[in-house]
Amino acid sequence: MGAVRKAKKGEGFVPPPPNPEELQAVKVAAEKLREFFPGHAAPDSVVYAIVSAWIVERVKLSIGRILCGEIAYSLGDAHLRGSLEALLPQIGSQLSHLPSDKPFFELSKEQVIDVLAIGFHAGHHSGAYFDDEIPFP
Repeated sequence: MGAVRKAKKGEGFVPPPPNPEELQAVKVAAEKLREFFPGHAAPDSVVYAIVSAWIVERVKLSIGRILCGEIAYSLGDAHLRGSLEALLPQIGSQLSHLPSDKPFFELSKEQVIDVLAIGFHAGHHSGAYFDDEIPFP
């Protein structure tokens, strides 16, 4: 999806421009739907409804594992690791008040909370928490 431009006063939400890859994927899925249900009046709408329902249900079913780190902190998750690597300068800046000569388990409780809070926010802002693989080509 493209960037959302700031709405002018009184204009309300301005959606991003259509994503050409998403439009192409919907077109292909709608053509497949036409094969199964010839004559359907709005196959594109059905595709959007089904894909949206799938995404919502997928997130609902996996949110516990995401929040507990079973998905987001997988060492095999290259997207998360790359996103966090890009954020390292900001993470370092936020943690610069910590002593550099102390191991993690020798930090005070407040310092450990700082590390975990910054890690949580970095993961959240990396955009990787809800980015798992799509199980179909």
